[in-house]
Amino acid sequence: MNTPRLLTLGKITLAALLVQYVSSLALTTIAAPLPNSFLIARYTPPRRGTPTKGVQGSGARGCEAQPSASTSNADVKALPLTLLVPKDHIGQTTSGRPTFVWYINSTQPTSLEFSLVSPGVAKPVLVQKMQVQKPGLVQLQLPKANPELAMGKYRWSVTLLCESADRYSARPYAQSWIERVAASPEQAKQATAAPSDRALAQVYAESGLWYDALATLVTARSANPSDSAIGADLSALLNQVGLSQVAKQAQAR
Repeated sequence: MNTPRLLTLGKITLAALLVQYVSSLALTTIAAPLPNSFLIARYTPPRRGTPTKGVQGSGARGCEAQPSASTSNADVKALPLTLLVPKDHIGQTTSGRPTFVWYINSTQPTSLEFSLVSPGVAKPVLVQKMQVQKPGLVQLQLPKANPELAMGKYRWSVTLLCESADRYSARPYAQSWIERVAASPEQAKQATAAPSDRALAQVYAESGLWYDALATLVTARSANPSDSAIGADLSALLNQVGLSQVAKQAQAR
């Protein structure tokens, strides 16, 4: 007579143990962090960002490809030059020596001139000529020889120095803006605690710091070109501001 009761008790005990075990697995799965490969940068534009046309361009006589005043994503393939900036607002940075990034789509060696100016100031902050040997991403950080940028907005441009265009001709160029802002205590704390470049880029992207997020990923990709996760983060970041064509071409390089 006691045996059925013992069997029933055993079944109940076994069922309870199974429920407890499954519950613990569910809790463990929920609490476990996502794999590193799922860390995709999500860019949140700054709330106080100034609405503006992100990129402006100009054509030129004697140059093979000519940027137009409105650069659409579909036209990127035809352009020799594309600035990696948001299209509808001014990108921000907390760095006194920010990094500027653009894409050159030319299979021939290309001479260009980078310029950074402060509105209302006659003397440029920086003018630097460069030679690019192959298509791909180009980055330039404000040199240590220059004073750090003050808080506020600056205009930067990249001009193609076409051999067939004289100094009085309008040369192809693209220009955009950058705004230096102060990092909040929380942003600074999160940036310091970031365990990797990808995590740091995530902090910058979610804080609306476009230039800092982009520079972090581009630098990390240059140091680790075979790391597909970094490449995926960079592509995701570019896609969010309408630079999907550049993202595809950069991945192919």
